[in-house]
Formats: sequence, C-alpha cells, structure tokens
Amino acid sequence: MAVLERVAGHPVAIVADPPCLVIDDPGMELPAPEPDLVRVLAGPLAGAEGRWAGLAGPHRFPGGVVLEAGYVRFAGRPALAVPLGDLERFT
Repeated sequence: MAVLERVAGHPVAIVADPPCLVIDDPGMELPAPEPDLVRVLAGPLAGAEGRWAGLAGPHRFPGGVVLEAGYVRFAGRPALAVPLGDLERFT
C-alpha cells in the first residue's frame, strides 16, 4: 500500500502480463517493504498481505493434503498456517 500512496498523483501504467505497475519517473524513490511482509499468491486468501510469524512445520490443509507451512498474521486476526508455496516475500 505504501507504494501506491507514494505514486498517488503521478502517471502510472498497469500491465497485465506480468501484472505490474510501470512508473515513468527514474528519480522516484519507492518505500522499501517491511521485512516481515508477505503476500498470499494462491488459495482462499489469495491477494491478502500479512506479517510473517514463523514456521508452522507440516500442516494438514483441506482435502487432506499435508504441506510445509508458515504462520502469517493478517490484520485483526490470529496467526494462520499458510502453505509456504503460496507465499511471496518482498526483498
């Protein structure tokens, strides 16, 4: 969200494949994401951003599949186990 707040009022382009924003201002400094920020890429929470809360180890998910998971805290909710393969971390 901090990036969107930073580019507010500046022209940007939205590209579909790969999905991204194109900012035509080489001098613009974008804020760095918090080191514990993660985004969910797939599953019922796809698109949600939260805070990394540590490894959960093997966890059984709906359908009986067991996957390595991590705990993620979403705003106002207790930490949830999310498959590691469904998470994206910003660096």
